[in-house]
Amino acid sequence: MKVLRLPAGWRKTGIFTLVAAGIFLALKFTLLAPPAVEVVFLTPRNLAREVYGNGTVEAKVVIPVSSKMAGRIAALYADQGDFVRAGQPVAKLEDEDYRQQVLQAQAQSNRTPASQALEEASRSDEPQLKKAAVAALSLLQKKGPARIAR
Repeated sequence: MKVLRLPAGWRKTGIFTLVAAGIFLALKFTLLAPPAVEVVFLTPRNLAREVYGNGTVEAKVVIPVSSKMAGRIAALYADQGDFVRAGQPVAKLEDEDYRQQVLQAQAQSNRTPASQALEEASRSDEPQLKKAAVAALSLLQKKGPARIAR
């Protein structure tokens, strides 16, 4: 029996060809294989006309709302997103400080004519009138304008 021997160069080429063919087949059936496809058949059914999603809604037009006077809000008549008409009150400001200023101004205006009359009387030549005017002016200065006006 004769054994057939291949030259040494052919042996290396044969081994290389077998390894390359193995790698090619392994890649073809794993990484290069076509993706698996699932077949689905169409069936008629009713669809809902609703869409749900997350996101942010922004207004096309932004209208600033401000007050001519500074102050704290006492009552709020409209909330964000409410529809309001022109002239409709949106909020009420605390007005206690402004009420006090009005009372103080009224007391000052009531005091001014009276104190002027008393000052003129205190410059008078009659001693009794002068004495009464000085007493009234000192009383007016002690009690202040708010107490005298009431």
